[in-house]
Amino acid sequence: MPKVSVILPVYNVEEYLQQALDSIINQTLEDIEIICVNDGSKDNSLSILEEYASKDNRIKIINQENQGQGASRNNAIKISSGKYIAFVDPDDWIELDMFEKLYNKAEKYNTDLIEFSYFRNHERNNSVRKKKINLALPTNKIIKPLDYPKYIFQPPRYAWNKFFQTKLLKDNNILFGQGRWHEDHNFVIAARALAERVLNCPDEYFYNYRVRLNSSNNILNLDVIKKVQLLKELKAFLSDKNIFKDLEYYFNRYALNGLIDAYKRVPDDYKKEFDSNVEKFLNKKHYIVYEKNKNKNENFLQTIFSVKKRVVSGKQYKVVTILGITFTLYKIC
Repeated sequence: MPKVSVILPVYNVEEYLQQALDSIINQTLEDIEIICVNDGSKDNSLSILEEYASKDNRIKIINQENQGQGASRNNAIKISSGKYIAFVDPDDWIELDMFEKLYNKAEKYNTDLIEFSYFRNHERNNSVRKKKINLALPTNKIIKPLDYPKYIFQPPRYAWNKFFQTKLLKDNNILFGQGRWHEDHNFVIAARALAERVLNCPDEYFYNYRVRLNSSNNILNLDVIKKVQLLKELKAFLSDKNIFKDLEYYFNRYALNGLIDAYKRVPDDYKKEFDSNVEKFLNKKHYIVYEKNKNKNENFLQTIFSVKKRVVSGKQYKVVTILGITFTLYKIC
């Protein structure tokens, strides 16, 4: 059994993939398996994976039709054999001692989950910022998450700045959602909620997150409409594990904030449908709060000048507001 299973979902990232792979194969902890999932890439990503695999027998390649990052990670979890699991995105990279230090901490404290900080690298201006996690937890001390319910729903809800015990994920069938928008939120919340021993390490920086100019996080897509369904699935999961009642207050806060944020991102053509789904999901009291706050996203300056994208009949347009007057300028190809 390897000490760590490293999971790398890959889709059309030939420009960045070698840096990610180099940071993994050169880890000071050598006893790892590297599961790379080629999710139907149309560029040279698969060729790069095959070249690395020919030189390093720790690399396993899953080659599949395009299913999305969540499905790619799920398929890798199924075949993982390490005691611990870590996730790396293929356009990011990690510090070379990341797994050695995390593995030693996990063994010392017998953790189910470790949380740590990261570097945020902006491609636009080549800047690097430290992003220190600010969780509602004691530092460098083992805690049980159900004793700190606010933490369970807190950001950052990324999978890649965490170190999971494989048993926690497999025994509880904790899986990623489908799509590209917030597909890891349910996964992280479920893992936090069911973990018995969590270690919070805000002063440790192991991961380098790249903010790309064309990142999927910055591209308008219809996956945002699935927010209600994701919340339904999360509620059902927590209920099935008999812990929803313990977390109901913080779940409702998380759900309201998430739905209000999602509404602002929903294309105009789909807002009515989204509202209808939200109304069916929330109770009357919470829906009133949602209705009251869903459009409160503009400060005074934005009401007199703003540049936005708007979707009409499936087409994206650039919309400019000047002195309170709105102009539709042109269609975005």
